[in-house]
Amino acid sequence: MEQLKDAVIKLVEVNNYSPAMKDALSLIIKGQVSYLDMKNCLLKHAVTIEDLKSESLSVVIDYARMCLEDDILTEEEIHNITLLKMFLRIQEGEFYEHRKEEVSAILSKQLKRMYQDNVIDKDEALMKTDLQGLFNLSFDQFLGIVNNIALEALDRGANIKDLDTFM
Repeated sequence: MEQLKDAVIKLVEVNNYSPAMKDALSLIIKGQVSYLDMKNCLLKHAVTIEDLKSESLSVVIDYARMCLEDDILTEEEIHNITLLKMFLRIQEGEFYEHRKEEVSAILSKQLKRMYQDNVIDKDEALMKTDLQGLFNLSFDQFLGIVNNIALEALDRGANIKDLDTFM
């Protein structure tokens, strides 16, 4: 949780979040992440979690970008992203529905790095699964993004058996 607290401090410093979102994120920093804590924060600002939905998606995307700066997604980072999504009440399908292009760009960058040698090894296959879960994508939604990158690898001469995908 300490890594998440430190990351949230950085996110608040560099992003122009609303006062309500800053207060909500300050709850994480203080370790006050109960449903009641969030409810009171929302009441204080006279907003609902739905009013903050777009900004909540931005927070998770901003944190995911921070985590992926080193092209590695640790177990702790995955856990923290899961906590953030739960805390901000992000539901399955909301990233794809509201931020499809942004999520696709983040995933494409990571996938291109993985596919650059035309082979997906065991660790990269596991990382792909983590990336799919990061943004709560269905198999078909994720496969649509993966296959665009896999096609580029095939054009470079890759063998389909080495790409960990279905076409």
